[in-house]
Amino acid sequence: MEKHLEHNIYVYNRLQTVITGIRAVESFDENSITLSFDDDTVLCIEGNDLSIKEVNLEKGTVEAGGLVSGMFYYDRTIKKKSIFTSIFKKI
Repeated sequence: MEKHLEHNIYVYNRLQTVITGIRAVESFDENSITLSFDDDTVLCIEGNDLSIKEVNLEKGTVEAGGLVSGMFYYDRTIKKKSIFTSIFKKI
């Protein structure tokens, strides 16, 4: 069974977001914030006018502001297939 660290995401009216259980803020700008929970699991928050209001890595919390339009997880251990691999398999 895969190990996933416990975390929570709270979104208030799409304008304020609080995330717990994070290990690091990997990157951020006004359109996206990328957070990691462990070596493999990453959360990307997308939106407009995004900003980080508070980071506490000892507690593992991040508070962000701005209009959230979406969120998605990705796993660094999943290998992406090249488009050429898919094309040549069909030929």
